[in-house]
Amino acid sequence: MDLRSAQSLFHALSGDHCAFAYSGKFPDEHSARLIDLSTSVLENQGFGLVERGRFGYVMVEAYQNIVRHAAPLPPLIAEKEGRSMFLVRCHEKGQQLVAMNAVTSEQADQLRHTLASLDGKTGSQLKELFLAGLQRAAGSGSRGAGL
Repeated sequence: MDLRSAQSLFHALSGDHCAFAYSGKFPDEHSARLIDLSTSVLENQGFGLVERGRFGYVMVEAYQNIVRHAAPLPPLIAEKEGRSMFLVRCHEKGQQLVAMNAVTSEQADQLRHTLASLDGKTGSQLKELFLAGLQRAAGSGSRGAGL
């Protein structure tokens, strides 16, 4: 990482209570460690059991999306600009989770359409969609709620 990028990253994260970022290989076995990490971080921040459980669930779901849905890339790209990234931030306004992975052009179009359909939804509407996704996944034999 060049000095300018490092300085920008430092300034962007400097107000955080804590931050964890990882970019590299994403083996399935790391999922359990993420639960441990989230529990520890949020416990130290004074969050209760319910908040820790919710955040841990979302972290694992995001990580699993990287593991299961990243588009295959040639090794030279996958190990450089195509690397997946996982970032957790805790700051005064709450927690933020960023998960990035390579997708095909077709997947990108589908994701744009999905995000557009979610834009402007209230928290209760998003919760209803999530619960409906869980019910569809349970009936179809697939795993997850399609987050």
